[in-house]
Amino acid sequence: MRKKPSNNFAFRLFFLFILLGLFQVPDNLSGQEYILSGRILDRKNSEALTGANLVEIKSGKGCVAGEKGRYSIRLTSGRNNLRISYIGFQDVDTSLIIN
Repeated sequence: MRKKPSNNFAFRLFFLFILLGLFQVPDNLSGQEYILSGRILDRKNSEALTGANLVEIKSGKGCVAGEKGRYSIRLTSGRNNLRISYIGFQDVDTSLIIN
């Protein structure tokens, strides 16, 4: 069982997902939906966090990181409040604005 990390920025724990994320315009031409994809990793040792959860809080849409920590989630234009969680780690909330 992993020890609960200290409160030294939750980002120190396990996320590089924003840096690794890619935005792609979906098939619809409205341009109001986007796909954020990337990997969720332990920042200390770059270990993939297979099974980590990523949820857009307002809509409740979410996904689970698969093999090698890979995820893909559909987001809309505007502010998206995201929560990343993984057993044994502190949850991280962050905002992503898509114009």
